[in-house]
Amino acid sequence: MLRYDYVRPASVEEACAFLLKTPGRSCPIAGCTDFLVQVREKSARWKDLQYVVDLSALPELSGIRVEDGIVHVGAMTTHSAAEHSPVLAEHAPLLAAACASVGSPQIRNRGTIGGAVANASPASDPMPVLIALEANALVQGPNGQRTIPMSDMIVKPGKTALAPDEIILGFSFPSVAHMRTVFLKLGRRKALSISRMNVSLVVHQDAEGVIDHVALAPGCVFAAPDRARKAEALLLGRRPDAALIDDAAKAVADEMIERTGVRWSTEYKQPVITALVRRALENGTEVAE
Repeated sequence: MLRYDYVRPASVEEACAFLLKTPGRSCPIAGCTDFLVQVREKSARWKDLQYVVDLSALPELSGIRVEDGIVHVGAMTTHSAAEHSPVLAEHAPLLAAACASVGSPQIRNRGTIGGAVANASPASDPMPVLIALEANALVQGPNGQRTIPMSDMIVKPGKTALAPDEIILGFSFPSVAHMRTVFLKLGRRKALSISRMNVSLVVHQDAEGVIDHVALAPGCVFAAPDRARKAEALLLGRRPDAALIDDAAKAVADEMIERTGVRWSTEYKQPVITALVRRALENGTEVAE
């Protein structure tokens, strides 16, 4: 049986104050889709846990809106809400696609985007998307609010840049309604699948077909989620053709090996991430003949 004291704060300030009083002994909870699994498996991450702090009574943490070209997504927004959001369908369709790929309908109805980020899983689907969107996380602690670029959010698997007394309020990023976007995911099977690898792409070409913006974020290949900067540098300022796409896809695989070294899984991951990136670029760009 799970034996923790349950706390349901009435405000963000109250939640942060309680976390400040109980460092290392309390955990904010959202949908609990990852948390309960970890607790039942007796993860060392929660060995000192005494209190769970339920954020579900805080409506200011939910919702999706766009203001002056900036999209705002509350941390407690469920994957299901994101999947069916007309705002995201227009302004960030790759985030809707990533959330639609998470688990089962039951998991998507409970799991939240903020929870997926705070869990800091290397297999997160929304995390590389938020990085490709150049999103910032708005977080709050007892001393006020601050922003964390999503590219800096994950320190290592299971560890974020959040202080123990901070919670995520939400995420913001510029609309990409005028750009082309792609989210691709590879899992072990077609349903209820945790990512083995994924790719998020945001790209724009000018009237001559030259790429003037590109953000390419592969998931599950680097030690912490990040953009593939070397591949982006190859693509930027050029009109894509089959050879350039092949070079960029190979550059992602090369950067993976450069960052993580050759491991037992490299023989499998190297050709697969190359193929995924190639497919994303073929789907997301107008390729010169």
